[in-house]
Amino acid sequence: MTGPHNLKPERVVKALERAGWTARGQKGSHVKLTMEGNPHILSIPVHKGKPIKQGLLRDQLEKVKTALAPTGGSRREMPQKRRLAGKTEPGRIVRAVASSCKLSEEEILKKSFRGEARQVLMELLYRHGGMNNREIGEMLGVDYSTVSVGRKRLGDRMERDGKLRRRVGELQEELGTEQ
Repeated sequence: MTGPHNLKPERVVKALERAGWTARGQKGSHVKLTMEGNPHILSIPVHKGKPIKQGLLRDQLEKVKTALAPTGGSRREMPQKRRLAGKTEPGRIVRAVASSCKLSEEEILKKSFRGEARQVLMELLYRHGGMNNREIGEMLGVDYSTVSVGRKRLGDRMERDGKLRRRVGELQEELGTEQ
């Protein structure tokens, strides 16, 4: 039975290629893999009949993980596609939402501030700022569950309210992050 302790190098190379890495040739018995926009080069030894050693595999997988989540931390809440896509600076999102709602940046970031504008800010920070609920909560001085509930309520309201949906769409266009 093949497990993490007994992986064939050929299977590892194929799995990395399916994940977006490209084989760039071979030097000796080592296959070199690269990914566009990533400075790391993976080197996988392909010795006939020998499995990859655990330590080497762990090091190579750490490079893969760094490529997918370069800022570190947990990215469980954010799909890979969004992480790899360009991010809009959170400050720019705060300015756009505050301006659109005729509020100051300080007002919308205040912990005690409640309302639709703050929920729109949470949603845009999540979708386009590359932040997860925990990071947004830290920025706004609330718990991550508050962010989750606020985003959910905004989504429910947007389904019923075409005017709100248009306003959020206009903000996305302004930010140049329509998805």
